[in-house]
Amino acid sequence: MKTFKLIDLAIEERVDGTETHKEIHIDQGLVINQEESDNHWLLECVISNDQRDTFEKYLDKNEEFNIWVTITKKTNHPAHLLVTAKNIITLDKGVSILLDGRMVSNRFKQESEGILEELLEEGYTGQELLENFRKNLYS
Repeated sequence: MKTFKLIDLAIEERVDGTETHKEIHIDQGLVINQEESDNHWLLECVISNDQRDTFEKYLDKNEEFNIWVTITKKTNHPAHLLVTAKNIITLDKGVSILLDGRMVSNRFKQESEGILEELLEEGYTGQELLENFRKNLYS
């Protein structure tokens, strides 16, 4: 395992169909790369109580969400992760949030969107769309 300091965290949200990044103020944070498993990352951060609701909605629904994190130093490029909220603990000063997820390759995301757009243009829908998407994605 490798541990890194979490510098910045932003949650990707959609507002009126537009992708936005909601910045989360972090008091402290760690990012752990669990090298023994494939692309598995744990993040723990301490945030203020007023930001708790942002994470509780994902914890309650056990829903995955996209985040962008900067680790080690502010000048590093943000990394994209798909995570789930695993635990929220109230502290004397703030809230501890535990996130579990995997790194998302921007190239993979762009290629996936391209494949999907092509299939939609070709008129695929429903189960046929899903089957062709999977076939094209992994070929």
